[in-house]
This record gives sequence, C-alpha cells and structure tokens, in this order.
Amino acid sequence: MNTASALRLLFVAASAAVAAGCASTDYHYSRVVGTRYFKAPIDTYPLQILRVDQEQAPLNPREWMLIEPGLRTVVVAPYPVPIDRVGVEKSVQLKIEPCTQYHLVAVKATQLAREYEVRVDHQEPVPGCKPPARTG
Repeated sequence: MNTASALRLLFVAASAAVAAGCASTDYHYSRVVGTRYFKAPIDTYPLQILRVDQEQAPLNPREWMLIEPGLRTVVVAPYPVPIDRVGVEKSVQLKIEPCTQYHLVAVKATQLAREYEVRVDHQEPVPGCKPPARTG
C-alpha cells in the first residue's frame, strides 16, 4: 500500500468516526460567550468569561465555552479601559438549559464606569444539539 492510499484510508476512517460521534444522541451541551448579540443598545459592553464552576475559560475570549446544563457559577470581568486596567470580577449564578447558547454582557452607564451588572443579552438553541428526552 502506497502512502497516498494509506492517507486516503485514514481520512475515510477518521471521517466515519467523526460522523458516528455527531450522530450520537447522548451529546447534550450548552455554551456561553461574553460578546454582544444586539449591537444597538449603547449601555451594553462585552465581557471576559474567566471561569465556569472553577473551570478556566478558553484563552480566546470570543470562543464559545462549552458547559453542562444546570445551575452554574460564572465568573466574568469587563475588558480593561484606559483609566481602569484591572476590571472588577463578578460571580453570577445562571440556570443553564440544555442545548442553549448564551451571550453575556456588562450593563454600564458609560464605557469608563467601574460598576456594572451582568445580563444575558440573548439566548438561543445550539445548532444541531438535541436536548435529552424528558423523563417522569
């Protein structure tokens, strides 16, 4: 078997494994990100997701963080601004639904304000995710 045939066979086997994994019915997850969904409100600002239940967030703040459904503790901080290089961390409790993605934002009076509230800017179903069947 030459190298090209071996690579082709490896590619086909890997594709089949990925397709089988995607077809699984027990893969339920939710995800969270600190970006604005709605751009029009002038009092909302993006957040850095630092941790969810003591699990570190991805290094890229625009990357979705996969989380398990249930009551979760999310630690966030606003992005630094010229007069405040270290933002104030806040811990919020969120009830995460299965197969749902959440956009979290900071609500502040101005961009330079230190005080902020955390709000879910938007939530929607995760594309392709099937929630678990309800029992009972």
